[in-house]
Amino acid sequence: MAAIRVLMVDDQPVILAALRQMLAQESDLELREVSDPSRAMIEALAFEPAVILQDLVMDGLDGISLLKRYRAHPSLVDVPVVMLSAAEEPETKVDAFRNGANDYVVKLPSALELAARIRHHGRAFHNARQREQAFQALLESRAALQARQAEIERQKAQLEAQARQ
Repeated sequence: MAAIRVLMVDDQPVILAALRQMLAQESDLELREVSDPSRAMIEALAFEPAVILQDLVMDGLDGISLLKRYRAHPSLVDVPVVMLSAAEEPETKVDAFRNGANDYVVKLPSALELAARIRHHGRAFHNARQREQAFQALLESRAALQARQAEIERQKAQLEAQARQ
């Protein structure tokens, strides 16, 4: 399986450095960092992550607003988003989930837990994409088969007409 691409978004470089260090030994994860939340959409579209790991509270553009932008974009609508926050209040977590977060982690978790959560969401995302691609291939195959069947029926009718002449 290809590496799981992880986009990490946090306006605090020290947090990004801590996350990078926590995940440095995970050879199956490909990491990219964004410290300016206003660039997160651009980076996400260019990087095509399987998981977005982002802070909830950031200067300029908060995590919920950014989450809503991901969910509104066709290329990012299904990408799992794991929210990171120091906030432990249930209301804050519920708000994140209501707005489309796939997971919520109180920062900073253990490296083992974070890697496990990323792998879980990344694999689920890849599996869903593979199912979608297989379904599209099946639809295309079915359409090609139907077109071929129609052509055979047309040729058969033409041969029968010629035979009657």
